[in-house]
Amino acid sequence: MLQLEKFSAWVTIDGEETPEYNVEISDDGTETTCWIASQVNKPFEVHWRAEPNHSATAGDVRVDGKNTSGQVVHPSTYMSQNASVKGVPISLTQIRPLMFSTTELTDDDSYLNVGVSPELGSIVLEINNVVVTDAPSRHELQDTQFESKVHERSKKLGAHSARLGEPEYKVSKYVSIRRYGRVASFTFRYRPLDILQAQSIVPPPNSSKRKADNTPGEDETDAPVDKKRAIPEVIELDDDGNEDVESELKALRARMELLKAKQVKKERAEPSAKRVKREHKPVLIQGEIIDLT
Repeated sequence: MLQLEKFSAWVTIDGEETPEYNVEISDDGTETTCWIASQVNKPFEVHWRAEPNHSATAGDVRVDGKNTSGQVVHPSTYMSQNASVKGVPISLTQIRPLMFSTTELTDDDSYLNVGVSPELGSIVLEINNVVVTDAPSRHELQDTQFESKVHERSKKLGAHSARLGEPEYKVSKYVSIRRYGRVASFTFRYRPLDILQAQSIVPPPNSSKRKADNTPGEDETDAPVDKKRAIPEVIELDDDGNEDVESELKALRARMELLKAKQVKKERAEPSAKRVKREHKPVLIQGEIIDLT
């Protein structure tokens, strides 16, 4: 979300607020620009919020240099007010929603002499102080030929532009206003995500190494670890002292009794499980290692 004094603005794509990158604010604090990642064939809307204000304001939205629509926010002393533009009105009860699209390229040389709007690839919201007048309101339907066509040599301008979707029902209300001073301007420059990443505007995705570090290895498992599981022990014996050998054997026998008790307790806790008679093998002492199996 971009912020300027008493106004904030953001863009949603397919209903989700999209993050802004490389945000810049002018020295006088009335203009801000940023980059967003466009998504082809996804609808987008422009939203803004006006903090409590004693003056009425109007927000006007241009996309790719073309006028779309606007909204008046009336004065409010106690609460902030939200407004939005989601499309271009084509009648009093219908609009065509704004959508991202792939820019149409042509090899027709006649387009070489056609000026391309410097705002191609930009969404601009301008907010002005206004006075609501008593003059009869009138509405002018915008040009529905919204798609941009550029010569193929103009690929540097970016791979996405805006188009209009299928008509939707939405009642539009109109009032007559007189603008008398711009108070804020928000510019969202948009490009495909891969282009923004290639230009280091958007951070690249996590490296494969980092993902590999977070991926369980062959000897790892996602299953919970039983903290009560007994850990096999290796007991070292010293051939030079019979007393040490005897004490180690006593400790070993005590541990075996403990393991037996745990096994009996486990079998009692699972009466439905099939019990198998276990025969314990004798303890063998060979060399310096006692191996219990």
